Amino acid sequence: MSALQTPRSLSGTTVLLVLTLLLALAARGAAAQDASPVATGMNPCTESLGIGADGDACINVVHASPDAPNVDLYLDGQLALSNLAFGWYGGWMAVPAGDHQVQVTATGTGAEAAVIDATVSVGAGMAYHIAATGFLADISPQIYPADLSEIGEGHARVRVVHTVPDAPAVDVAVTGGDVLVPGLEFPNASEYLEVPASTYDLEVRLAGTADVALPLPGVTLDASTVYEVFAIGTAADGALAALVVPSPIQTGSTVSATTCTAVLGIGAEGDSCVNIVHASPDAPAVDVYVDGELALSNLAFGAFSGWVPVPAGDHQVQVTATGAAPDTAVIDATLTLEAGTGYHVAATGMLESISPVVLEAGLGELDLDTSRVRVIHASPDAPAVDVAVAGGDVLVPGLAFPNASDYLDVPAGTYDLEVRVAGTTDVALPLPGVQLDGGMTYEIFAIGQVADGTLTVLVVPSPAAAPAS
Repeated sequence: MSALQTPRSLSGTTVLLVLTLLLALAARGAAAQDASPVATGMNPCTESLGIGADGDACINVVHASPDAPNVDLYLDGQLALSNLAFGWYGGWMAVPAGDHQVQVTATGTGAEAAVIDATVSVGAGMAYHIAATGFLADISPQIYPADLSEIGEGHARVRVVHTVPDAPAVDVAVTGGDVLVPGLEFPNASEYLEVPASTYDLEVRLAGTADVALPLPGVTLDASTVYEVFAIGTAADGALAALVVPSPIQTGSTVSATTCTAVLGIGAEGDSCVNIVHASPDAPAVDVYVDGELALSNLAFGAFSGWVPVPAGDHQVQVTATGAAPDTAVIDATLTLEAGTGYHVAATGMLESISPVVLEAGLGELDLDTSRVRVIHASPDAPAVDVAVAGGDVLVPGLAFPNASDYLDVPAGTYDLEVRVAGTTDVALPLPGVQLDGGMTYEIFAIGQVADGTLTVLVVPSPAAAPAS
């Protein structure tokens, strides 16, 4: 489990709500469940997600406590996830099966200050969403086992999870039509529903009424993807939203195709794949417009969007302060995207000189016992740096802002690393216990500022294509 795992948030209330409605199709208000063995006939989660090793379990942590601060997660006493904000999730991580101590603390306070301290049992091959729910005064963990088994051709699998502590029960319905999921209450989850991949018009209503709390027109569900739709926020202040956690499922134990859409399990043939990174330390949360249409909302500094498919070709990309119109964009650029290629697009530099850095992603074939790593210097006031083994050899020399290193393919394992001021032994940032899983590509962004002591790292993990058998 990596100490550098990064929170991710896919904003878009429409998508969340739509997913919620779809989930409702089969919902029976199933409560959060205890850990259980992998069901007969299900692929192990490590195969479905392309992470970890045989015998591991898979976990994803969700921050759904609306008045709680950013949090750190400790696993068996070791920092495993840092600075996770409300409305974000950590991404899938492989952990050994068995019992684990899970502690959740306010960021930077240490494990002894945990507001959650629980023992969680995870089964080999099983996947779990672990959500911090409720208000801070009575915060508690809820465990939702995930069904990541193979999905029927051309279908998606969806479930809705009610994590709004002061909200009443809700119904999910077809727009103007039948209720699909009746009376879903906090902190329960609906049952999964497998539906044809398509676009749906849905709405969320107050339970037992025709009052629409949230219209969800034009919700698109991609094939071979499992969606968890977490309803989050608070009803009292009208801050209801949805957090969607998509999990593309690999069909079989390997992904032999090397186009980004095949490797990531998104989009269609001919699309490219894009991940947006907010690395401008003094910029506010941002919205991203593609060809004049809102594509991503409220992306905070130090976070990334997750992979989304985009038609290949030339596209106008505009970045604005959240809620501002496209004509106020602080970045307005035309990007040329090639079919089948993945791109990390990072907003870098201080706000007064903010600019996009476009990096092609290395998602090509990678042995399942090997990891691929690249470092990106995105700290605008930091000097050139060396990335080295702790107390040992330099791996990446003289990396200056805003450049990226070449990729390094290294044996999967746990590494003690450090970032040094270039050409010296002065350690700017220690990186102990970094776990790199086999078959995965990692982008390690150095972000923040030296001047105010906020220098840190943002890690973006992506599956790579497995070798053709």
